[in-house]
Amino acid sequence: MVSKDFSNTETIEEINKAQLNAQNNTELLNHFEAYYKQMKSQGDVQGIINAMTHLNVLSPSQARLDTLSYIYMSDGKYSQALNTIGIDKVVNDSDIAIQVKAVSLKSLNQPKLALGFFEEMFKRTP
Repeated sequence: MVSKDFSNTETIEEINKAQLNAQNNTELLNHFEAYYKQMKSQGDVQGIINAMTHLNVLSPSQARLDTLSYIYMSDGKYSQALNTIGIDKVVNDSDIAIQVKAVSLKSLNQPKLALGFFEEMFKRTP
């Protein structure tokens, strides 16, 4: 194992300053938005999921969670879809969230739980 002598290197303060300036939130958001676009163009579903997860950590939004859960559902990852948005009935759930809950619960052999979401989904669809 090689050990390094740090006695002649930068101070802790200089190192911390360099780390703080290395990446800011905007740069990270830009990076993961570009990564998302690249994964989408390649059809890499797991890459899209990774990008959306990072984007949501950096800038949380219900729309991102709904989209992420929809991607999980579309990829047959029903448990992950429900873990992302939950299974509770929420008055202001988006149409996507209602669809994800209905389809995912049905796919996980929970028809009684899914029924209420299907009813809501069809009530909203003209």
